[in-house]
Amino acid sequence: MNPAKVLIVDAHILFRHGVRDVIARQQDLEIVGEAASCKEALLLARASHPDLILMDLCLSDGNSLDTVYAIKQELPEAKVIVLTVHDEDVNLFKAIKSGAEGFLSKSVRAKILLESLRAAMRGEVALSRRMATKVLHEYARLARAKPGDGPPVAGSKQIH
Repeated sequence: MNPAKVLIVDAHILFRHGVRDVIARQQDLEIVGEAASCKEALLLARASHPDLILMDLCLSDGNSLDTVYAIKQELPEAKVIVLTVHDEDVNLFKAIKSGAEGFLSKSVRAKILLESLRAAMRGEVALSRRMATKVLHEYARLARAKPGDGPPVAGSKQIH
């Protein structure tokens, strides 16, 4: 089995190198590029067709989430995990709306990062428990706000 091709996008070279060093020791993951900007990310994604992209939320030359959206339009099979120090709800939901399959804090341990990368490659979401809880609560809030839009709740009476 070929290793998953990974593109690292982060404005900070020291952080990129740290992530690269963690991933480089894995037999099932291969670094195919590093970018420091939205423009570089799009160009490298087009050139390398990565399986997985780790995308910093804050890049100096544009909106990272617009770049996620653009990449997903061109390379829908690429899995994108947003890495951030800003884990506000609004960023989480914007990332999901842009097409990201994951949203992780930059303070995550290397072991959890690697588990999350592998989960994303299996088609699973890469969210911390805290972020998954936020998604679940938001879904429940929306389902309550618009009866009938969510799945039926076990034991509820359906009126037809």
